[in-house]
Amino acid sequence: MAVTTSFPADNKHVSIALACFILLFNLFYPIGFLGGNFLYCTEVAPVRLRVAMASISTANRWLWNFVVVMVTPVALDTIGYRYYIMYAILSVCIPVLVYFFYPETMNRNLELLNHVFRDASSPWQIVSMARHLPQGEVTEADFLAQSEKSDGTSVEMKENA
Repeated sequence: MAVTTSFPADNKHVSIALACFILLFNLFYPIGFLGGNFLYCTEVAPVRLRVAMASISTANRWLWNFVVVMVTPVALDTIGYRYYIMYAILSVCIPVLVYFFYPETMNRNLELLNHVFRDASSPWQIVSMARHLPQGEVTEADFLAQSEKSDGTSVEMKENA
């Protein structure tokens, strides 16, 4: 898309290429990262904070949409195609940040993830602790019993009703 902004507007082939790139973007963006903003924060949040975190993530999403809409015309007029380099750099950084700072939730019990967030002594330990969680259907009571055996500490069991 960045290349197409440097061609005259009456160039039909460039316009067709631009339309194809926009369609491809609109096809793959929802498949990849669109739901992450809304779903991930509520998935890892404790039950008592899920509504608040969902509202904050939605407000954050719309705030940045507003910023991009307001900044893009000025940036394109000022620096032209080089504005897209910033988005290319962000696109490279996002997977790295997700890998190192977002704990995996697939096949993990969300109540056990709650223990990870609560028990981690620093935010830097959350992802490494989450990688050691059991996968599949593990109840919170089973996890606490296993932790009790390895720690030697006593944990009061509560029945989930």
